[in-house]
Amino acid sequence: MKKILPLLLMLLFNNLYSQEVEYEILNTSINSKFAELGVTYSGNNSVIFASSKKDNSGRRTNNRQLSLELYHGLIAENGDIIQTDKFSKEINNKFFESDIAFTPDFKTIYFTWNNFYSALKSKDSAKWKTLYMFKASINEKFELSNVTPVPFNSKEYSVRSPRVSKDGKKLYFVSDMPGGFGETDIYVVEINNQGNYGAPKNLGASVNTKLSELFPYTDQNNTLYFSSNGHKGLGGLDIFKSEFKNGNFEQAVSLPSPFNSKYDDFAFVIDNASNSGYFTSDRDGGKGDVDIYAFKEKCLQTITILTLNESNEQPLEKVFVSLFQNNKLVEKQTISKGSNYKFNVNCKESYKIIAEKENFETSEITITTDDKNKSEITKSLKLTPIECVQLLSGNI
Repeated sequence: MKKILPLLLMLLFNNLYSQEVEYEILNTSINSKFAELGVTYSGNNSVIFASSKKDNSGRRTNNRQLSLELYHGLIAENGDIIQTDKFSKEINNKFFESDIAFTPDFKTIYFTWNNFYSALKSKDSAKWKTLYMFKASINEKFELSNVTPVPFNSKEYSVRSPRVSKDGKKLYFVSDMPGGFGETDIYVVEINNQGNYGAPKNLGASVNTKLSELFPYTDQNNTLYFSSNGHKGLGGLDIFKSEFKNGNFEQAVSLPSPFNSKYDDFAFVIDNASNSGYFTSDRDGGKGDVDIYAFKEKCLQTITILTLNESNEQPLEKVFVSLFQNNKLVEKQTISKGSNYKFNVNCKESYKIIAEKENFETSEITITTDDKNKSEITKSLKLTPIECVQLLSGNI
């Protein structure tokens, strides 16, 4: 059994949009000794995810795939997934893929079934590997109707891992259809206003390789995230992104550690508004076969302290400025030129700041931050000069 990873990890890196951001990484509480993987946003602050069946003594089906069922859960404030229950019975009856996709209005769903029943009748287990994509209407109770296959399914290859663009006009998927670059490639079809589909289009060499590309996801900026074992990475499946510019996807680049590891990392999704999301990994320190990890941008603020000479209101240099939290020193700064001292602090916390300089009285201030991410607080600390008193002695 893998060693249990501490639930909270901190990281600092160039973020997904080339800004320095600190994230919190959480091994979600839904994870078990089995497999939990793949997250899809389902509206109303909720998600759908897949889990291997808990009542199976064997972990995999005859076609070496995990036997999975879909679950619905709510998103907690810290990104954890809570209050889970089983998703649609219709899908779970024949379901072997972790990925489903909703249209932006959450009234239509795409999902993957395999051809288990057809293969069973023909007694040809090799055919179990073929996966088909279906489209259906779905209501608020997750009941399906009007279940129909998409027109680009084929008995000769699989069509899987659907994802709908945020504007609802494109459907991305994974396939091993002939004419691709490798084992499995990522494709896209256009969806017109009548709900009809264009011809499948391979995303090209900037995304696809001679090996496998899987788990496509596009965010609000049309950036594509996917997993691959064909691009250069840290090992196994890694998570990559490709920005969409001038009508094409640019060369894919890998996300930094710890999103990626030497293990398999995949099924990345992100909500741009909150800069939070989920990914799946079988990295060391997890709870089971594969685990779902939540990530969320940490709420940070900047405190700027201006040090001034109280007697003349002029900037005061070479001051020692210390930041304390709960009576513990967090950081101490001094600069030879200038009087601005900047501290990065957490939201919704209380800090004491003390300014010290030789021949000046110590000055301090207490600041309590609010919950507004990236806000800036500027305060002045005025230091009073200590009067120099000299005693003269002698005879007059």
